[in-house]
Amino acid sequence: FFDFSYSDSESADGQTQRSGTLEADITTKIIEIDENGNLEIEGRKQVKINGETQTIILSGVIRAEDVNFENEISSKRVASANVEYEGEGPIGDKQESGLLTKLFNFIF
Repeated sequence: FFDFSYSDSESADGQTQRSGTLEADITTKIIEIDENGNLEIEGRKQVKINGETQTIILSGVIRAEDVNFENEISSKRVASANVEYEGEGPIGDKQESGLLTKLFNFIF
């Protein structure tokens, strides 16, 4: 004889708040050159801040003529720009459900 019951309820108190300015120099590489000579680029940079690893990922399309003599380009010149900003660490961990909760939610 086996008897089991499970009920699911989650509540949480607390706040996380982030604010700031994202400013970074990111080295990118050319992924593809289209038929018009435009360059598809992608790059990533990891920075550790207050025990959290922050990852910035940039991708988009640039024109070769917009690259200056120092081999740099302003982000204002990146077409179809996609910027991702991810963080892993204590704050991100607190925002996730625990392993047992995830397991029970998967089963039931």
